[in-house]
Amino acid sequence: MHVTIGIITSGRPDGLLRLIGSLDQLTFSDEPPAIEILVVDNHPEQTARECLLSIDCAHPLRYEVESNRGIPHARNAVITLAKAETDFIVFIDDDQTADPHWLDALLKVQRDTKADVVTGPAIPQYPESTPPWVPRCGGFDLHRFPTGTERPFAFTHNVMTKRSVFDRVQPHFDLRLVSTGASDTHFFRRVAESGHRIIWADEAIAYEWIPAKRMNARWLLQRALRIGGTDTFIERDLAGNAKAIPTVTVRAIRYAIRGILRCITGCFEGKAGMVRAGRDFMHAAGLVAGLLGYRYPEYKRAD
Repeated sequence: MHVTIGIITSGRPDGLLRLIGSLDQLTFSDEPPAIEILVVDNHPEQTARECLLSIDCAHPLRYEVESNRGIPHARNAVITLAKAETDFIVFIDDDQTADPHWLDALLKVQRDTKADVVTGPAIPQYPESTPPWVPRCGGFDLHRFPTGTERPFAFTHNVMTKRSVFDRVQPHFDLRLVSTGASDTHFFRRVAESGHRIIWADEAIAYEWIPAKRMNARWLLQRALRIGGTDTFIERDLAGNAKAIPTVTVRAIRYAIRGILRCITGCFEGKAGMVRAGRDFMHAAGLVAGLLGYRYPEYKRAD
């Protein structure tokens, strides 16, 4: 069995080295697969090249450059560049680390369930200087599910996919989402809706290292606005306007109502409660803005 671990990186050499160090510590309960680490550098100055020259890696490591800027370009490059003998392509982000049992858990769930895609949690890791309200506001925590739960989508921060899925579901990561994100959600929604099974592996743990620059209400509210807009785009693109408009409208109303209720309870919870309420309002605003054709360009680049 051959597994390609795809890492896209852009200007985060320290995070990349931390991630690769964690991959050196992977352990397996059975015979380990043949692993290749494929790093795709998406930074114009190729900032990962020099740092990778300074390390010894426990697994074969290949460095490639994707000159077209944007996350979907780099994700698509991983698929194109993975060797022909690859059975599974695994994505993990360059601001993450892997638990030693991470890949073993993904493979075990795939063997047990015959899933086409296996995904797992990304648990936030906060710096020591983190204000107390940040972990309590829920802005970085994602839902977890019992192992074996079938999911309607996945994220590329922790996902293993059969190579054959990429052959059957095309195009891959949509370039229309280059400045707004969510090309992974869009792709894996299409994977699930085409009849492929996405299964949750709760023991396949990745850790996401949250940078200090995101520890503020402004960033969290902008992220909620962006997610609302991309949710609407995906719904309209996959379901069509006739179905998407009422679905999105109801969803926006629910978020707005929840925001109002959280404003009431937030009075007793301090800043964490008010930020939670604000995120709901901004998510609702993003959903409505998406119906009007606007999506917040979180990943728009000045260059």
